[in-house]
Amino acid sequence: MNIGGQRITVDIRDTIAVDQNVFDNTSTKVGVVDEVDQATGWLTIGAGALGLKELYVPFRLITYIDPHELFLGASKDELTKQYASPPQRKTAVVGDGTDAAAATTEPSGYDGSPVVVNAELVDDLRRKISTGYEVYTSDMASLGKIRQYDAATGLMVLDKGPLSDHEVVVPITVVDQVDKDEQQVILTASQADVAKMTPVSLVRTAAQLAG
Repeated sequence: MNIGGQRITVDIRDTIAVDQNVFDNTSTKVGVVDEVDQATGWLTIGAGALGLKELYVPFRLITYIDPHELFLGASKDELTKQYASPPQRKTAVVGDGTDAAAATTEPSGYDGSPVVVNAELVDDLRRKISTGYEVYTSDMASLGKIRQYDAATGLMVLDKGPLSDHEVVVPITVVDQVDKDEQQVILTASQADVAKMTPVSLVRTAAQLAG
């Protein structure tokens, strides 16, 4: 940042904090910092003046910051159009056999490079999942209950849920955690990520897991 004609370097990781006021590039307040993820470089902005549920903003958009407020290098309209959904996540199976793991990445909020946010052995996931479990996205939207589950291909077929008027098929490679007591499955994928899963990508994943 520049103050009095002098450039001063500030490590935003030491300054950014929950409840800071957030302004766009026209000095219009867009909300307050709700969550901060130092590892991936993303912050979540609460509803604020925009009337939105949340905004997901990469650290690289920050142009000025102090202990009380921060400014972004984008307008209110740009923020609402480009950052209303969590950063898109991608999952790939790495390794073979019992060493096969589902590694999930998302773009870094610092420079856009892939950052691993979750990795778990596929065999461990296979044993934890059962039919009847409720499935939630990473942003805690319910997708419905597991009606069919094929451990060999790793595909879960869900009943029609509140967010869809048709069956949803989800691969175990996007599972973040399984709570047997609550009979819940939580995904690494957001609601927006699930909507982008295509039949082709699901078939490829199933073939890879089935060997």
